Amino acid sequence: MKPEVLVVGAGPVGLTMAAELARYGVSVRIVDKAAARTDKSKALVLWSRTLELIDRMGCGATFVDAGFKAHGANFIAGFEGCILHPYNDPDNATIGIGHLIHLGPVTEADIERYRGFTRAEALRLLQADVHQTEDEIRARVIRQLGQHQWDALVSLVFNCGPGVIAGGIGQDINEGAFAAAADAWQAWVHDSSGAELAGLVRRREAERQLFLEHEAPYVPPDEQRWESEYDQLAHKHGPWPALRRRVLRRYMTTRRKKIWHLAQKTGWEQLNRADRYRKLLARTE
Repeated sequence: MKPEVLVVGAGPVGLTMAAELARYGVSVRIVDKAAARTDKSKALVLWSRTLELIDRMGCGATFVDAGFKAHGANFIAGFEGCILHPYNDPDNATIGIGHLIHLGPVTEADIERYRGFTRAEALRLLQADVHQTEDEIRARVIRQLGQHQWDALVSLVFNCGPGVIAGGIGQDINEGAFAAAADAWQAWVHDSSGAELAGLVRRREAERQLFLEHEAPYVPPDEQRWESEYDQLAHKHGPWPALRRRVLRRYMTTRRKKIWHLAQKTGWEQLNRADRYRKLLARTE
């Protein structure tokens, strides 16, 4: 089919324009002079209003799942730092933001391989490492966690490996004994020789404080508005409130189904999905 609109430039503006046109049934073709996407970012943060607009196109949750939560990423980077050449940490070859190259000290081959290593490459490695860490946590932790608890646990497993939650600590978390779990991982502060490292002592305590702090459950602003308006209209009579409630039910049904499909792929523990799904289901079933 011949496209009705040609969008020149596959950057954020061009892609958003194409997605909006497609949402309204307009056929689009996108062209760009670059043969592949850039590895440079022109934006470090997606603000809530931007996420709302993206979510209107049906991909907000996908963006949130694929991105770094600002606090969690900053928490890890604050302890790991970002070093653009191979170094020993303390015994194993490492680069970027805590990325393990291999066990054992840095070699001449490592130095040559990572010559010219950039911050953008460090961030890509961090993203892959964090996603792998999250998969390892999901394989062992079945209890729903708040975002602050998830961030703390990702930092812990990122630093210590999945073995830290394979035994009693993971069992405590699954049983809801959060304080016991956070107290137990304070023992993971030694290097391979058994020496206690002050930096790890500080990190374990910071992870403990983050894990145990109170945080309101995550609910996107649009879901909050839909549910609040829907409940308020239940006490009003007439054709318009009934029509508006049908529209809101359609919005909430679409979101509920999206949450269910995302949960099948990446789990219910992220973004307060289980609780959000139950609330949406109660208003749409």
